[in-house]
Amino acid sequence: FQRGTSSAQSYNNKPDEKDEAMTYYKMRASLKNPQPDVHAAYKLATMYHYGLKGVKQDMKQALEYYTIAADHGSWEAAGQAGKFHLWGMGLEEDERDLTKAYKYFDQGSPGGLDSCQYRFSKHVQDKIREAEQDSDDEYTSSDLALCDHPSVNGMGLLHVFGVPKTSVPVNITMAQEYFVLARDMGNMDAYYNLAMLHLGWMNPEYGEILSKKKTNMSASGKGPSKKDFRTAITYLDRAAKKGHFQARYHLAKIYARGITLKKKDGSLEGEVAVHSSCKNALKLYQEIADSGTTISRRMRVAYKQYTAADYESSLRNYIAAAETGSMDAQVNAAFLLEQGHCLGMSSSPCLKASLRMWKAAARQGNEEACVRVGDFYYYNRVDASTETRHANIYSIATFPYIRYVLYPENLFQLINKSMIVGIRRIFGNVDSITENVAETEIENSSMCSAKGGVDDTCSSPQAASIKNSDENEKKRLTLAAKYYRKAAEEHASERANFNLGFMHEYGLGLTQDFPLAKRHYDLAASGKSGDGIFAVQIALTCMNVHENVLKLSLYLEKGLFNVLSSNSGLDAMNSGQPQQAPRNEGSIIATRGSHASRASGVIVSHILSWESLIMLALFFVLKKIIIHRQNRIQD
Repeated sequence: FQRGTSSAQSYNNKPDEKDEAMTYYKMRASLKNPQPDVHAAYKLATMYHYGLKGVKQDMKQALEYYTIAADHGSWEAAGQAGKFHLWGMGLEEDERDLTKAYKYFDQGSPGGLDSCQYRFSKHVQDKIREAEQDSDDEYTSSDLALCDHPSVNGMGLLHVFGVPKTSVPVNITMAQEYFVLARDMGNMDAYYNLAMLHLGWMNPEYGEILSKKKTNMSASGKGPSKKDFRTAITYLDRAAKKGHFQARYHLAKIYARGITLKKKDGSLEGEVAVHSSCKNALKLYQEIADSGTTISRRMRVAYKQYTAADYESSLRNYIAAAETGSMDAQVNAAFLLEQGHCLGMSSSPCLKASLRMWKAAARQGNEEACVRVGDFYYYNRVDASTETRHANIYSIATFPYIRYVLYPENLFQLINKSMIVGIRRIFGNVDSITENVAETEIENSSMCSAKGGVDDTCSSPQAASIKNSDENEKKRLTLAAKYYRKAAEEHASERANFNLGFMHEYGLGLTQDFPLAKRHYDLAASGKSGDGIFAVQIALTCMNVHENVLKLSLYLEKGLFNVLSSNSGLDAMNSGQPQQAPRNEGSIIATRGSHASRASGVIVSHILSWESLIMLALFFVLKKIIIHRQNRIQD
């Protein structure tokens, strides 16, 4: 719209300019003296034609203003007015007039085919010479204006149909030359028309080749050849990628059924000209549906409601559009549900509804949806009633405990929990060991005897519950890795590759593999945006530390196992009991557990636990901070 006084006001305070601007354009387009404003008339016609700027689509009004602009010298308006008369748009059925269409197409392509070809060739030569000239040299291009490419395409259509009482007979060869020129000028309708010519459009010998009853084409020379089909597919695909609806529709029909050429003897087992592809056909049909008036109108309304902060109404429209298969609507609905706009639902059903929408978009290949579904499973947002045992430790960061540097308030919670667990281990378990040993042995023996235990082994209900929790957590993390991998493989997602690297580093749902973790980190750093380079450098540094610490801990644990095994052997020899065979490293945890049943074992296991090491490290860090602050105060 034209800039006015209202344009200088703030966005929230701007009045609606639509009526004011439309009134101004209509006044300019209806001037009689000296003449109507061609630019205003053409802009009005465009807005009515396509329903732009909030103007309701009105084909009759569009034709009226196209005619005003064309009658006063606009070639572009002439091409559009000719198209309206050619197809009868904005006209009654008996008002369609090919003679008027020819008049306007001829106006937009002055001099006919030869003149338009000459103008286009001069234009191409000027572009080449201009590119070859040095920037300091002056170059003067020709003043010849290009023909209007919709008019050139329209002249080709008129030669396909033929126009009675004019000099335009049916001439497919001439029509093809017009289409080729319009194609070179960038007209997508010309691509579609050339494709239909190769498929036998308006050719009596070919007939309706895309009808359901004639998918098996003749190879006797009376129908399109395999080369014709391949060329037509190329043209249709080019036009479809530019948003041409008819090209999408016909291309989808071809892919849905495929096309097989008959042999010369008439048998059906001929050469396959186009292989069927349900995947491509479905994608094209979906693109047509998503661009339809119903869904697009609902999406526009939903977006306006969202910008106006009417989130509930916006969510309802997005959900309605999402149920038709619109990927954009699914993503927007999932986002609003995840933000807490739940249409009266509680938190848990709202998150499940959001996950369902994210999954639907992920199945269609949306990158953000794949990552978000992976996040749902990784952070256990699927079931809000259960909490991940390692939720605080296994947050995705370059190092698990770096969260306590970023969020110091969580450090006190960790210290509090660790102290409580340590005190219970040292005092509570020591006092209850001697009292509960006999009772525990009796209960375990009775349970095992009742169940008919095999190999003198028996599992407690608590152990079974922990085992089930671990299995569920493993399944959940495996699902998270599945969606991260989909985003990484199909879209080279930097976030997904970083998350996969972290999961491989710590063995979360995936096999712990440091080389593979490094590979995913490197892929995250080499992404197109380059945003992950710094984070990956930190992650790789921390991974090297993690790997070395893990090797050291395994070495110390193996030494502890050997000490405990030798102590157990000495106790057995002193008590006169037969010595057991040496156990492998897989029984380290069992040996540690049996050793911890004694008071000294409890103290040793507590001192050598990860919690104690973390507390010790954090204590030294806190001490350094306090000393530093005291020095600053003294200074």
